[in-house]
Amino acid sequence: MTTQNISEIEFVDLYLGESYCDIKGLAGASAPRVPAPPEFAEQLALMREKCKEIYSAQQEPEFALAVDDVLFRVTQMSDVANQDVFVLRRSTAQIRQLATLGLPPHVMKAVLDKGARGLILVVGEMATGKTSTAASIVVQRLMIHGGVAIAVEDPPETMLNGVHGNGRCIQVRASRKSGGYQEHMIRAMRTGADLILIGEIRDEATAFQALQASINGHLIISTIHGGDIVQAIERMRTLCSGRASNASDILADGLAAVIWQTLEKVPRQGESGNVARLLSKSLILNGQESAGIRAKIRKGLISQVMHDVEEQCRQAAWRMQKGGFTALEMLVVLIVTVAALGLGSQYLMSYADGQVNQAAADHNKTVADAATKYIKDNYAAILATATPSTPATITVPMLKSTGYLTSSVTDQNPYGQTYQILALEPVANKLETLIVTNGGETIPEMDLRRIAQASGARGGFISSTNTAVATGSYGGWQMLLASYGTSPGAGHLATALFFDDGALVSDYLYRNAVAGHPEFNRMNTAIDMAGNNINNAGTVNATTLNASGETYTGGWFRTQGDSGWYSQKWNGGWYMSDPNWVRSYSDKNVYTGGQMKAGTMRSNGRLSTGEFLQLDAVAGEGGGCSPSGLVGRDANGLLLSCQSGVWKSGGRPNVVVRSNSFGIVNRGHNSEGVTWCDGNEKMLSGGVHCSSSDGMGFVMHSAPHGNGWYAHCASTTARLTPITIYAVCAS
Repeated sequence: MTTQNISEIEFVDLYLGESYCDIKGLAGASAPRVPAPPEFAEQLALMREKCKEIYSAQQEPEFALAVDDVLFRVTQMSDVANQDVFVLRRSTAQIRQLATLGLPPHVMKAVLDKGARGLILVVGEMATGKTSTAASIVVQRLMIHGGVAIAVEDPPETMLNGVHGNGRCIQVRASRKSGGYQEHMIRAMRTGADLILIGEIRDEATAFQALQASINGHLIISTIHGGDIVQAIERMRTLCSGRASNASDILADGLAAVIWQTLEKVPRQGESGNVARLLSKSLILNGQESAGIRAKIRKGLISQVMHDVEEQCRQAAWRMQKGGFTALEMLVVLIVTVAALGLGSQYLMSYADGQVNQAAADHNKTVADAATKYIKDNYAAILATATPSTPATITVPMLKSTGYLTSSVTDQNPYGQTYQILALEPVANKLETLIVTNGGETIPEMDLRRIAQASGARGGFISSTNTAVATGSYGGWQMLLASYGTSPGAGHLATALFFDDGALVSDYLYRNAVAGHPEFNRMNTAIDMAGNNINNAGTVNATTLNASGETYTGGWFRTQGDSGWYSQKWNGGWYMSDPNWVRSYSDKNVYTGGQMKAGTMRSNGRLSTGEFLQLDAVAGEGGGCSPSGLVGRDANGLLLSCQSGVWKSGGRPNVVVRSNSFGIVNRGHNSEGVTWCDGNEKMLSGGVHCSSSDGMGFVMHSAPHGNGWYAHCASTTARLTPITIYAVCAS
């Protein structure tokens, strides 16, 4: 197997156990389940350790793991031996340019409209690209309009987090331990974000929260499982019915668009196999017909909405047959396109240049590899032609006609340049071969250097600063072009090959440095020392040091990052991640039978002792103290506490209940406020009384707020009456 990274091979699931690594659905395997090939053992071991670290830190049975920019969805299980088993499935969700998905113009116009509000649902069966479409809408809106998006997912399935054009997406995990989708939706709505992405609506709490946000002026984008648009709307209504009797009304008011999609496999043009094509239908609720559609949903006649879906599809097809978009749609699409190009052009151009450069480097390496094999196999014939001053010439057609290069490889690189392969014999039985490109488009200087670097140590270029020489990447070698009788000019590529008695010298490791050839002192594979030592080394620079025995140092054991010492077996250790604290990894306990001494000892949780708590310092009742909350003793051992800056003995606190009424805002939909305790009082607890004239008032939030109690009541029917908020205070 030639693939080097586990993330690059095709499979369905990975099963990482304590003593095994199995692959299900491995492409080309002889059975549905096979052990992982041994060349991936190290990678899989690292992936399992990373899974253990994440699970130990989060204690969540489902989470995401990123490997080589590929996202895996991980499920943790414990087998009968109480050993962790991690099941990994590659996320197929990708963020694509929205225009490439094939959505009709009126759908693009609706989902990218700057003033869009409400709920946009992307619907489909499993593995139909729902998450990709939703994420692509988010990115396209950020590229065009800027602003901030909050993506709430469990777990994340796309690389949304970061900057997109002038916008930013903040991607958060809807951890079940911290309240799941419902709690994270409440937090997201308080951030002032321009749009909120919900990874998937699965339960009634998430569905109701999404609809509540959509009717309160937020733009919500989410996915939901469904066979068609009607099923998706009906499922939303059913999920919300348990939370609100008027679920149909809220759904009718909150929906902005529903996009159903599926993937159809069609034959790949000119090649074997199939390719997936996106098919979609949509329901857009922003035109003149939207009032009638909303009325059907409000009355529960959801099955009749399918007629509107088909009618919108027919109208879209008719507009395309009659000459394309309406004038307004054409204007919107042009504005969207120009805005996207204006905001994202730098990123897109850089990405496109990088793709072309990589293609040029790959093409260059393909030709160089073929030339290397040709020269090795025809060494004597080339020696008979080459002289110290006149090179033997090899062409790409020669490589093709002799079978060293397949006919599918073009004669020109992506810049339209052709190849010239020239071999000199400066010393008997030694060939110095130079491959240069000619003609075509002049490659810009920076792109020229990047292509050479991507071609490896043998890659080079002809710079505009000196067109007389070919220079290796990073200055690794330099060859005079006149010696080979060629002058391609600036902006062309070069590749150097050095042969000695028919062998490529870069296949050997030199003991001493060779001027202009650093690759002669570079290994291309691992060295097996067969148990022998490496002695008298100066500085050993490495990425990872793996020792099966003990490690000794006569000086400091230093780490340069935020890492430290880690116990592989017990998943714990010590590290520093700031200038002030030495921390226990994974919050492990610290044990000693001796003493712990510190200038100040602090516990963020409960402090307990197996014997007695001894207070050595003596305080005087009535004396000054700071801060409030200190505990001390007087000379007789009586406990004192620091209260309002004065040492006092314990006594019964004075408890009062304070209350305030608050009026209604947002046309009778909402009311909120805070009832505060006095400055010399401490808030103990609180509550709120919500009511409405029709009995539909409910508590949105009730919680401590500083030295007071905050509450928020709401009504879906706009009949909320003034609310009363209580705070229990003690002094």
